[in-house]
Amino acid sequence: MKDFEDPKGTSSSRAGGTRNGADRRSRTSSPGASPARPTMIPGTLGADGKPITEPRPTERTGSQTKRTQRHPPASAQRPARGAGTAKRQPPPRRKPTPEQAARAQREAARRAYRKRLAIYITGAVTLILIFVGLALFFQSQLNKREEALVAQADTAKFEVVPCEPSMVTIESNRTGALAGYPVTFGMTVTNTSETSCSLDAGSDHLVLTVTSGTDQIWSSAHCPAGQESMLYVFGPGVSSDIAVEWSGARSNAECSGGLPNPLPGTYVVEGSIDGVAFPAMRETFVLTDPAGRAPAAGGGETE
Repeated sequence: MKDFEDPKGTSSSRAGGTRNGADRRSRTSSPGASPARPTMIPGTLGADGKPITEPRPTERTGSQTKRTQRHPPASAQRPARGAGTAKRQPPPRRKPTPEQAARAQREAARRAYRKRLAIYITGAVTLILIFVGLALFFQSQLNKREEALVAQADTAKFEVVPCEPSMVTIESNRTGALAGYPVTFGMTVTNTSETSCSLDAGSDHLVLTVTSGTDQIWSSAHCPAGQESMLYVFGPGVSSDIAVEWSGARSNAECSGGLPNPLPGTYVVEGSIDGVAFPAMRETFVLTDPAGRAPAAGGGETE
């Protein structure tokens, strides 16, 4: 209340307030910085026709205040596209001459021909390869079938069965003709069938018998000697030689000794294998004396 009554006091209060405001401004601004100046807004006029101004904004960095520069927008800085520069036009195309047009047509035709030719060659090669592959495949199948048939035929061909009298031919190769001396009955056996067969010419299987009329002179089954088994395998058309020796003396089942020897004369030899008679082994032969004489046919005696 006293301040309002005393004008001096009022003056002093206002002065103090002014000093306090100045102190605050001095604290907010950095030492030595100039006061902010108003910035004129371009293109804006007030009612009195004067341009309107506004304070320039400031930025604070730490304890210092930094003025910022207002920049116009980028659209205002950059000129519009195409403004001030002329658009480059491509040079006009020249019309080809008739020679150039014909050359271009020929080149295009050659390229098309080469392309078609490459397609044709590729297709032909592909077809050839397919045909060759199919031919090789079918040929391999035919070869396999043929091999199977050959193997089957070979298996059937080499399936060994006992030789039957009708499957073989026998050719005699006898040696020795003196009465009382050894005689060898040689035989060449040939398989005339289409199947392989076997026969055993051992002493336990092949039996030869020499007779004179109804008199049995000798048999290989009497006191057999030599190998008991001699197996021969005959393929189709294969031949083998078989030989059986007779000592020239008479024999019997008891293997008795001192029996009379056969005299010169005519004798018959017959053969069988495992009890099966082989007519081809039958042969008539003549025994002579040391001088080569023999009695008339039908003779055959023993001393």
